[in-house]
Amino acid sequence: KSSIEIENKRSIFDVLKQIPDIKIKKIRNNYYIKSINDDEGYYIYEIDGELPSKPIDEYIIEKDLSLDIKKLISVNKKEIKINGKK
Repeated sequence: KSSIEIENKRSIFDVLKQIPDIKIKKIRNNYYIKSINDDEGYYIYEIDGELPSKPIDEYIIEKDLSLDIKKLISVNKKEIKINGKK
């Protein structure tokens, strides 16, 4: 567990770019977490246990909060074979 202090009205992106072990990647107009401790993958973030609907560069901090970063791991739930008609 880490703790960081930042002024209000800054974004989650502003917090994450201060942490050297976290790498951020810009795709089109949004920023995404690319890797943590060189472990590349797909990452999501939660604020106080809830999944925000904004990208990290648009979520503005307005109070103390708890930020959790989670790596998505692919789990095959169903395989569907599709036969195209000729």
